[in-house]
Amino acid sequence: DEPRLRCIRLDRSAMSLQGSLFDRNCLQTGYRTIRSGDSACVISNVYALSKVYELINRDELSTLGLIDLFASDSADCWCAFCDEVQRYKKIVVFEENTGSGALGSQVLEILHAAGISGIQVHRQCLDEDYFYENIGRDDLMARHGLSLELLKKNIEI
Repeated sequence: DEPRLRCIRLDRSAMSLQGSLFDRNCLQTGYRTIRSGDSACVISNVYALSKVYELINRDELSTLGLIDLFASDSADCWCAFCDEVQRYKKIVVFEENTGSGALGSQVLEILHAAGISGIQVHRQCLDEDYFYENIGRDDLMARHGLSLELLKKNIEI
């Protein structure tokens, strides 16, 4: 086997979205479409995904698509994912990781490998910096560029 980027998903607690819209098919494709949107989509996972889901459920971004991308280690997974995202004009990758080698990098690599262009991709992630603060997860995310208010601005077309 070739070395490949792998991800083990360990959530701290059950979130409102965790078990919903789950079927065995998504285990083979590596993603699940939480909600289809009009012209813009957020790709996320784990806790950040649940925050976007809550925002959509409050009708603040009612036309927004939402995709949970949790595995992208095989080209077999990419075809269905690319079919899903190529209809969007804009994608925001919203993740609580630093940008290097994380979810946003995976999305860009998949789109490039599939020859998909013309989609504006914006990455909203943590800066490549060390920080330690004991202020709560939501406040910590907001302080370091992962606020839902900034997401609303980034998703505008």
